Amino acid sequence: MKINKNFIIKLIVHIIGSIFIGFGVQSIIYSSLGAAPLDALTAYLAKIHVHLFSGNLQVIVGLYSLTIGTLLTLILFLFRREKKLIFTWLNIALVAGIISLWGILFKNPIESNSITGIQIVFGVVGIISIAFGVSLTITTGLPPGPHEELLNRYDERLNNLFLSKLIIEVTNLIMAVITMIIYVSLTTSITSIRDLDFTQIGYFTIITVIGISGLVFVFNFVIEKIQKYIHQKRKEDEDESKSVY
Repeated sequence: MKINKNFIIKLIVHIIGSIFIGFGVQSIIYSSLGAAPLDALTAYLAKIHVHLFSGNLQVIVGLYSLTIGTLLTLILFLFRREKKLIFTWLNIALVAGIISLWGILFKNPIESNSITGIQIVFGVVGIISIAFGVSLTITTGLPPGPHEELLNRYDERLNNLFLSKLIIEVTNLIMAVITMIIYVSLTTSITSIRDLDFTQIGYFTIITVIGISGLVFVFNFVIEKIQKYIHQKRKEDEDESKSVY
């Protein structure tokens, strides 16, 4: 059986990208400044799980990332039965597993009445890590995760990537808020908005979404430039080798 060297390289790069994504997700959740809507949703689901059954919050985040990804993959399959969705599910399984592995190293999210320097550091590092990881996975050309596949489906229908992205992010945000309210209602009585848990939903949520999108564009530009340079260099070396013989 012949092993495709290019595929192996792409797979390794994809795994490295997923490692960066997993670390970034855990880092932002740990900062308690405000995660991306989808990550906030998984964090609050994990909090409900820990409250009801106990466990390591940061590790369980990966479990619910896999749960949501699996449900979304099944929904996508019902509307369009494509074999590539198997790889789409394997993608989210890989990322979710890595998120849980990183969760072993992280303690429970930071609890503070005021923003601290360490929170900002973890938040910013998380944004950069996710953006870089996403850029690496994009360059491989391997099937995307279920959330990216959903974005592609919306874009096919609406022919507007920004609107498609907005609809998905707002939907995730609404579900995250509802889940947060459920979590708080299980742990205490809600008498005012101050009783709600905004550790994973806040102003930094907006910064996270915009920051990741912007940095992905920057990293993609840089990576493409590097790839073109390497390709050109290889071509020059091959031409030089041919001229010698």
